[in-house]
Amino acid sequence: VTKGMQHKGTAKCGHMALPGRCRRGLPREEFETMTVEVGRQPSHQRTSLGIQVYLQSKIASSEATVAEVCRLPEGVGWDSGVWQLEHLKQVVLELSKLLVLLAPECTAENCGQMKATHEWVFMCAAHRTARECCAIDYIIHNVEATTAVLNSRRWFPSRSSVPETAEKMFQSIARRLYRIFAHVYYHHRPTFDRFEASTHLYERFIFLVQDHNWIPEKLCIIPHDVVNTPPRSPPLRSPVPPRSPPSRITLDASS
Repeated sequence: VTKGMQHKGTAKCGHMALPGRCRRGLPREEFETMTVEVGRQPSHQRTSLGIQVYLQSKIASSEATVAEVCRLPEGVGWDSGVWQLEHLKQVVLELSKLLVLLAPECTAENCGQMKATHEWVFMCAAHRTARECCAIDYIIHNVEATTAVLNSRRWFPSRSSVPETAEKMFQSIARRLYRIFAHVYYHHRPTFDRFEASTHLYERFIFLVQDHNWIPEKLCIIPHDVVNTPPRSPPLRSPVPPRSPPSRITLDASS
């Protein structure tokens, strides 16, 4: 919840009555409760950080469904582009937790290439010349580059609207982030399942992908039965095409 936001009322967390902001050092259980309470307050929803506060409140609430978290609520007056922007920021924020879980097992020795299945190999453009990176370096480069773009005043100077070019940028960013989920699903499945069970991050992400048409169906290689989100029509292709040579995809501004 945004630091510095003030509210005249109070919200009770545990045995304490707290003001309408999260104090420093708040225990995690009380912080999550406070996040939900603050996000429900209309005064916070009307601020420039209203969408961020609302999303974090919905995610922290055990009662919210994926559709309720991901669909733009009616009657609030929020811009659809800003709604998508804030969701992508939240996805990147939560992916940092997945990186912590991956660190012990996704090493340069274990994952020398950034793969999704054994058919897709991705090139990294975080260098002067695009080249292969080990998976963990590729993921870190991807997250860092995406964070820089999403928080850039050059690309997104306002929190109340987004430029006309934002749609293509969101599609490019979504494709890059999808590769992270695909690598973890196919090469670190226990970690994927454990992380997804506690966060539902991929379920939220793929819901947004389908709702906003960020990624073509042919590039979605994680089976739909992983989550409760129904597949689009036509159905998914086989995630592992038989006997086809590896595809090398370059991570650049257009992919």
